Amino acid sequence: MAYTGNSLLSPYVGLSWEHEFDGNANVKSYGLSLEELSLKGDTGSAQLGVHFKPSETSSWRVDASINGYVGQKEGVAGNIAVHWLY
Repeated sequence: MAYTGNSLLSPYVGLSWEHEFDGNANVKSYGLSLEELSLKGDTGSAQLGVHFKPSETSSWRVDASINGYVGQKEGVAGNIAVHWLY
């Protein structure tokens, strides 16, 4: 979902859900084994972000977002990207 009330500033929101049916991983390195890992289960995520352009004619654009995760995977992640389009 995106809102474009202003052509220079465009906020957006996203929601998602993921289900891993069978996500086991076996890891070996130099003949040594690590404990078996499993990602089996559900994870929900929400994203809040904004696209910003300094002016209508600018070649620059900034995208910034923050993501939150709950369930099997938990945590918070952020992202800032600067683009130059020619």
